[in-house]
Amino acid sequence: ALLIESIPRERFRPFVVRLIEPLVAAGDQASPTYLETLRAFLAHDLSVGRTAKAQFLHPNTVRHRLGLIRSLTGRDPFVTEDVLALAVAVAAHDRDRRGR
Repeated sequence: ALLIESIPRERFRPFVVRLIEPLVAAGDQASPTYLETLRAFLAHDLSVGRTAKAQFLHPNTVRHRLGLIRSLTGRDPFVTEDVLALAVAVAAHDRDRRGR
C-alpha cells in the first residue's frame, strides 16, 4: 500500500483501465461484481473456500468467476505474477475511489 501511495495516480491509470474496468463493466447489480469477488479472493489469501464463505457463494461459483476474471483481463488469479498485477490494480483503483 505504501508503494502504491508513493506513485503518482496517473502512472497507474492505464493499468487500472486494462485490468479493473472490464471487471466493473461485466458485473451486475444482482450479485457481487467480479471486482468484489477478486477483492475478496485477495483478502482471503487466495482461498476459494474462504472467499466462497465470505460472499455466501458455492466454491464452484467463485472458481467460475475467477475464470471469467482471467478471460476479461488476460491475467490468471492463480498465477503469482498475474495475481500480483491484479492486486496492484485493485489497490490503485481503491486509492482512486478514496480520492487520495
